[in-house]
Amino acid sequence: MTPGSRDDRLALNEARVREVNATIESANERLGPAPGEAALELHILCECGTRGCDQIVEIDSDEYRTVRAEPTWFVVVPDHVQREIERIVEDKRHFAVVEKLGDAGEVAELTDPEDPNGVSVL
Repeated sequence: MTPGSRDDRLALNEARVREVNATIESANERLGPAPGEAALELHILCECGTRGCDQIVEIDSDEYRTVRAEPTWFVVVPDHVQREIERIVEDKRHFAVVEKLGDAGEVAELTDPEDPNGVSVL
């Protein structure tokens, strides 16, 4: 998959980070929650797609699985929402869940790590 427009490049960057976060989440799920905890606390990368963004988002594994169930949803630091290609689905205190729109949404669906037929971008 080769990026064309700026929006395509942003969407591919976001897909790369999402793929890394899916690996982090999978590894944590294998370890399981600490005794007495209902869900794992994950520390994932902001999925904003801005090159060089290294912001960490704290999210529990149940919330993250809910986001991952929708191929066009991503977790970002609240002030990293890119309104030209996404809309806010849920605004939490420490993160926002956004839905990719238009071409960015199509790239998100094509690169969904939950889809066995999805295209890997790593």
